[in-house]
Formats: sequence, structure tokens, C-alpha cells
Amino acid sequence: MKRISTAFKYTNLNKGLDVVMTEKYPNRRLIKISLIVTGLTLALTVGVILLFTNSQQNVKTTASASNNVIHSENSVAKKDARPKESSLIRQLNPVYDITAELQPTLYQIKGEMEVTFDNPGTDEIMFYLYDYPGNRMEIETIMAGAGKLSFSREERVVTIQNPYRSRKRITVHLSFRSSVPQAGTRFGYKDGVWLLTHWYPMLGVQSTDGDWYVPKPPASIGGDPFYYQHADYKVRLTSPQDLKWVTTGVHKHDEKTGDGKNRHDWEAENVLNFVLAGSSRFMIDHIDAGDTKVTVALINRENRQKILDMVRQAFTTFADRYGPLRYPHVGVVETGPGTVFAMEYSNIAFYSVDMHRHNQVEHWLPHEIAHLWWYNSVSTLEPVYGWIDEGLAEASVVDYLEEVYGEQTAQRKWTDFERNWQLLRRQHPEGYLGKGLYEFGDYFEFRRTWYTKSALLFRHLKKEIGEEKYQQFLKLLNGDYVHTIIGPEQLDRALGQVVNGETRYFTLNLNRPHRNGFAAPVIHPYLRVIVGGEILKPEVQARMIKGVAYLPLRETAEKLGMKVTWDPQTDKVAVVHGEMTTEIKPPIEIENRSLVPLSFFIQDLGMHPLLHEEEKTVIFP
Repeated sequence: MKRISTAFKYTNLNKGLDVVMTEKYPNRRLIKISLIVTGLTLALTVGVILLFTNSQQNVKTTASASNNVIHSENSVAKKDARPKESSLIRQLNPVYDITAELQPTLYQIKGEMEVTFDNPGTDEIMFYLYDYPGNRMEIETIMAGAGKLSFSREERVVTIQNPYRSRKRITVHLSFRSSVPQAGTRFGYKDGVWLLTHWYPMLGVQSTDGDWYVPKPPASIGGDPFYYQHADYKVRLTSPQDLKWVTTGVHKHDEKTGDGKNRHDWEAENVLNFVLAGSSRFMIDHIDAGDTKVTVALINRENRQKILDMVRQAFTTFADRYGPLRYPHVGVVETGPGTVFAMEYSNIAFYSVDMHRHNQVEHWLPHEIAHLWWYNSVSTLEPVYGWIDEGLAEASVVDYLEEVYGEQTAQRKWTDFERNWQLLRRQHPEGYLGKGLYEFGDYFEFRRTWYTKSALLFRHLKKEIGEEKYQQFLKLLNGDYVHTIIGPEQLDRALGQVVNGETRYFTLNLNRPHRNGFAAPVIHPYLRVIVGGEILKPEVQARMIKGVAYLPLRETAEKLGMKVTWDPQTDKVAVVHGEMTTEIKPPIEIENRSLVPLSFFIQDLGMHPLLHEEEKTVIFP
């Protein structure tokens, strides 16, 4: 069983990485997304056929398919191809049931939890303890059924032996004790406010190949060194009666325990983590934002109306531009001076009162609220691809400013981003967006790369494809990829759905040096294939590549009444048509499907298809 380090890149593994996993990552299969082909009525199809009957001269052919090799690692025409991946992780569907007590005088949380999850089938199972040096989280016992399990800890990872290799679902019981730092950290207590973020053991995260990620300690430059997967939660917390709580979950029940304490019950579905913020100082307001209720907890009454107006406007702007948030309840929490400046967690956006100085709150509060869409709903591997949600959140700030103050204010923000981008290009010309969290030399390189350059990458895309398609792209991300861990390949796939073509943009720019600026999207438009008046709906779409039409071999040939076989020894495909057999080694393989140029059907099989490039249609009469 392999363990995967926290810092790996999409490609180019020769730049000092200490990682496993990705020798073949540039050639990983793209994720499986159903591509919706626009239906045509039979009458319209017949009309199209008649329209193009005399248009054979428009057919583009190629004399040599070997001149258009895109990917031929293993050109196969099999029907039982491996499913395409829809996420960067193997989702184990954990359900947490946690009962805990906050013990304020001891600055600790004592708890017990049951975690039920899909059996990973590995010899070992990992749990992550995201604690602080000097304020360790201790695992007291781990049990499965009636038996205790032995475990070991190495830095942030607790490992147990898999007790039930043959079962589909496993339930593990853990008792734990978490020490809460008395500091303004992202997990800690300061000035009467409890921020309980990583307060319980979390089930580890696997790659799609079944290897466990191994988190590192926090990076010196900052950033989020955390691996998560979406999970369901039931949480019961006992705490002093004077504490008001804002949490990741929906409030279900309160009960006085008779000793000056309350027991609170919450539930949450499909969240990355479960966070609690509590204080007797909180002033609580509620805002309805469509189907989402927003709880706003403030400790500064002076700016109350300003913050409430900002929260309303941010939610209205983002829901309009990206689609509705897919959670029934979220929170916005203000913390005291000297605490974490601003931070995102599942269903909660934190910001410090310090941000009121120089009106920084009008940047960072919308930024953290945007993370409820980008990170909270549509997620990524934070130590690896954190630039995705940070760049989208920064671009969202500009959307907010444009909505509230107009285009000139938004343009000034873009100008500020451009200035920092040019500084980055001068100071780190050989740097690149795809650097992992632990590869940056300093904080400014990190910030200007993952925040500034990434935001400008999304802006560049909007200029290339237009405002309308860009908004479609964001709404598609917030729809089709909700509760999914995505990376640059998934971004390209979503973009391809919008522009109706195989697309490379994010993967193209991932390891491109800063000095080279941004590459434009490369789009191979999809083609509609009509055979005998019926629209073909293949697993992998036909497409135009460098002016040549490529069609899925097996599905097209079989629809034409031919028989297709594949010889794994020669890696050739035989097409039987009538009494003739034609062999070909397909030049392109995409997602385990072989594609051949349209000329193969014309020159080798004697067919008479018509290609109309403007309509992106191939017709076999």
C-alpha cells in the first residue's frame, strides 16, 4: 500500500518533489461526465440530410492518420472500458456521530465518536489529527465491535489495521481528548470566543487508486495543509449555558442538563468538516438568502448594519452569477482582534474585527463568503490545487465590487491584481501555477501565484470565451461538480461541456512559466454524427482536431452494420464490412475509446459521409 505525500504536481515531476503517485498523471483518464447531445426531431434530421446531399466537396479527409497522433498509449476499441473518474479522491461516504463536551476551565474537548464508512479494502485505515504543537489531540481508545484496536501515531496520522477486510461498510468507535490553544489561531480560544475547527479525528482521504494521502505540518507561508472528503454529521455538544453557537450544521435540539450547561444537537450533510464557533458575546442575526438561511454572529455592534448589508449583497450577487448555494444553513462569524484574519470552513465564513481597519472587510468578507461556493460546495485537494478555490474567490470579490460600486471600481481591483502579477513575473519568471503548497519560496510568491495569478487566469478565460459562456461555466461547476473534489482536468472537462468541445486550458496553464503569461484555450469542437437519420450517442464524442474530423470507430461502424474486433497482441482493430475485412491501428485513444479520421470511412470502407463544418455535423446517408 502506497502513502501519498502532500505535495505533488500535475506534471513535471523533476522539480524537487518528494512524492509518489503521478508518474503517469499527465495521462490519467478524464472524468466521466455525460455530455448532453441536443436532440433533433426526425423531420429536422431529414431536412439536414437533404440540405447537405450535394455537399460532398465539403468533406475534409486526411491521407495519413499517423500524422495526427494525439494519444496512443494503448489504442483500444473495447466496450468494457474503465469508468472515467468524477473526483480526485475515492469517496468513502463517512457518517460521523459525535458526542462531546467543552470543558472551558481545562481548555479541552472530551468526546466520543462513531464513524461509519465504505470499507477501503486496504490493510491499514488512517485518521487525521489536525492539532497544534503543544496542544495535542489524544486518541484514548479505538474500537470495532466489542474489541479494542491497536493504533500508532506518526505526526498528524493515526493508523489502525483494517478489522473487517470483507465487509462493505465499517463502523469504528473512537474516544478522544482535544486540547484547545489559548490563542487567536484558527483553532483556539481568545477574548471569549471559541473557534473549534479541527477538534475531532477525521477519517483519512484516499486517491482514486486507493492510496492514502499523508498530510504534512502547516507550511511556513500559510495555506491549508488539509485533506477532506464530504461526509454527513450528527453532533451533540455539552457546553456552558451562556455560549451561543454558530456551526456547520442545522440546529435540531437544545436541552438543559441541570448543571449550568446545555446540550446542543446539530446535523449536516455533504460537508467537508464540522466547525463550531461559540461565545457569550455574539449578537445574532438571521438573513434569508433564497433557500439558505444565513446566521450572522457579530461581536462589534458599531458595524452591524454595514456587515448585514454586505452579507445580503454578497449572497445575492454570488447566487445570481454562480447559481444557488446547495446548503440550507451557513454562518458568518466575526472574531476578536488578533485572531485569524479571515478563514473559510464548511458552511462558515470567519473574519476578524481587525479587518475594519482600512476597510479591508469589503474585500475579505466577500472573499470568504465566496468560499461557500468555491471550497465548501465545489472542493479541491487544498495542499495541491488550492489555487482553484482561492482564485475563484478573488474573482468573486471583483464580481461583488462591480455589483455594488460599478465597473470602474471592479476595474481598479483588476488593475491591482495586474500590478501584483507583473511583480510575480519579474521576481519569479520560472515559477508556475501548479506549485504545491510546500514548494513556494516565500509568502508573497504563494499569495501572488495562488490568489492573484489564479484570479487573472479565470478573467483571461472570460475574455477568451465571452461573458455568457463564462457564467455558464461557473454555474455548471456549481451544479454538476457540487460535493466533488476537483482539479485542473475536471475544470477543463466542465469548460468543454460549455464550449461543446474537448478543451485544454487549466491543464495547459498549470505548469506554464510565469514569464510566458497565459495560454489561450485549445478547443477541439465536438461533432454530431447522424447515421441513417438517427443521431449517434457515443461514449466519446466525435470531434475536429487540427481541421480533421475524428469519429469513434466502434460505435460508428457498428451503427453502419459492421462488425468490429480488437486484437490485443497487435493493438489493431479489424472492421468487417460485407465480405471484406479492413485493419487499422487507431491513431487516437480518448478515455479508452478509439477514434479514426473520417477519411478512413471514405477511403478504406468506401462510405460516402458528408461533413458540414459550420453545423459541426457528419451525416452518413
